Amino acid sequence: MAIAEMSRMKLVGIKGERNLILSALHKECAVQIISNAEVDIGAFDNEFVHKKDRLDFACQFLTANTNRVLKDRGEKPLKEVLSPITYDGFINALSIEADILAVLDRVDQINQELSVKTGELNALKAEMSSYKPFIDLPVKLNDLNNTLSTRIYFGFLPKNGVEEIQNLEVPLFVEYHSMQPSGALATIICHKNDEEAVSQFLSIAGFNRCTLKGDFSPQEKCNSLLEQIGLVNKELSVLDEEILKLSKNLERMYILSDRYSFEIEKAKNKQGFVNTDATFLLEAFVPTEAVERVQAAVKKATDTVFVEFSVVPRSEFAPTLMKNGKVTKQFEFVTNLFSPPAYGEVDHNFVMMIFFNIFMGFIMADMGYGLLMAVGGALFAKTIGRDTGFRRLVYVIAIGGVFTFIFGALFDSFFGYQLLTKLGILSGPIMPDAIHDKMTMAGISVPTLLLISLGMGVVQIMASLLIKAYASFKNGQILDGIFDGIVWVIFLAGLMLLVLAMLGVMPSVQTAAIIMLVGSVVIGALTAGRRERGFGKFTKGFGAVWGIINYLSDILSYARLYGLMLSGAQIATIVTNELALPMAKNGVGGIIGCIAVLIVGHVFNLAMGVLGAYIHDSRLQYIEFYGRFFGGDGELFTPFGTTFKHVYFNEPKKVKA
Repeated sequence: MAIAEMSRMKLVGIKGERNLILSALHKECAVQIISNAEVDIGAFDNEFVHKKDRLDFACQFLTANTNRVLKDRGEKPLKEVLSPITYDGFINALSIEADILAVLDRVDQINQELSVKTGELNALKAEMSSYKPFIDLPVKLNDLNNTLSTRIYFGFLPKNGVEEIQNLEVPLFVEYHSMQPSGALATIICHKNDEEAVSQFLSIAGFNRCTLKGDFSPQEKCNSLLEQIGLVNKELSVLDEEILKLSKNLERMYILSDRYSFEIEKAKNKQGFVNTDATFLLEAFVPTEAVERVQAAVKKATDTVFVEFSVVPRSEFAPTLMKNGKVTKQFEFVTNLFSPPAYGEVDHNFVMMIFFNIFMGFIMADMGYGLLMAVGGALFAKTIGRDTGFRRLVYVIAIGGVFTFIFGALFDSFFGYQLLTKLGILSGPIMPDAIHDKMTMAGISVPTLLLISLGMGVVQIMASLLIKAYASFKNGQILDGIFDGIVWVIFLAGLMLLVLAMLGVMPSVQTAAIIMLVGSVVIGALTAGRRERGFGKFTKGFGAVWGIINYLSDILSYARLYGLMLSGAQIATIVTNELALPMAKNGVGGIIGCIAVLIVGHVFNLAMGVLGAYIHDSRLQYIEFYGRFFGGDGELFTPFGTTFKHVYFNEPKKVKA
């Protein structure tokens, strides 16, 4: 539970050995380089930028088109998996460049061919759509020509036109080739002298006249177009098969893409160095524990280099590297979502982890849910190879599942069923009943579990003040630690004892509790303005007393623990005891219905419960807990060349961030 001490490295080397030195630093995974110049990423340009752009386009092209083909075949799409790789394998990835460049050349060709063939296909389909409405015409299009004395109209006549054309007071010949609910495909012939009247009628009726010409019927043309479409589709199928084969290179392409990213990162870092004609200055942050190892690596790479290290004081800026155990490390994810701690702050993640798990366990409080969270979460997390934020979140839920199981045993709830009592292991739940068990304070009945929830809140707020006091003592601010931390811990302890006395649990401590309350408030008010002069001492003291309201408000925020626990427990009980189990008494159909209700009901309750527990648990940490001691605004330590999009090193890092 600590933030690693950082040292600042200054290295002066020969320009021609920059790559050699950077490679040595990269291998140690313990150096965060400081750029001494702003690099305009938009204007940054080198050969690897162009190579990476081309490679990334090919990856996107192959992925998108492969998934299109697989979807058309009813198969599962590609799943991009982060690839584990050794350090040497990553560095030697440039050796596959020639093979991959050949793939890129073919991808470019396929892209062009695919574009051309797709254009041809769309054009054929568009042409076919223009002939389809007239496909029932039994004669060739060129046969529909006007004569010296007649006018011929061929096209689609809407339903209203079909009904009204018989009332047209001119001689007509009308032949319907196909009848549809919306109208009919028709040939209409009239005398040339009646052309104006017929044309006007057809226009008003919405007649869609065929303007197509050719020495073929629409059916013949459509058949010809279908053959051409079939040929183009065969050519596209050949391209699709080749795309599927080329997609087998995607993993290697992703590795090479990240290898290019590393070269780009090196180039940007070099651009940010301070340079002379022959030398360069590299500055970086290095964990003090890794200084000797980094220095040895540099000296091994070259003798013509000057390196010096100086410890960064806690009062100055440095990136944050938290040093926690495997379990606590997962909960850094919760803190980092809010803000990483600053280099000079106390790493509070261990304390936060304890409260986070207790609160989650209290909210969920079911052995069945706990088993699903713990076992399911652990198994799922193992499928995620890389140490990502998402994997840490899954582990947070899995660890919370252990506490959920423990509280579930205390409440004797297994998917809402009192299993331990039924088996004779317990005579009844150890924890109070969420609804019926109450305590009386000042004549008011209050649910016991609500009081327990508020009590847990008081304990966590006291812990936040103790961390604040510890941080002050660590920085040599003894009075701040006592008067801004310890004094208000005594106040909250007195408040808790007074409540216990009023509830009749510990009546003998009432006098001591009042003394603690009054004494701490007086001391807090008198010392709040110790740095102020004149009237400021009074206003600061008044503000300190007024701050008691904030404490009470924050304590009431922990009532959400009781509310969330009660709602989840009630739903679980209703699903199991009032819906599912009674159904099981009705034969095979009832048993099937019982199982269905159990699965649907508890999956829903578990999903909503975990979501609500995580959100509200985090809120309590961020506002009620962190608000009294945590500054944040830290920057996580990110070693040079260790963060990539597609790959991760499967060798343990020598310094883990």
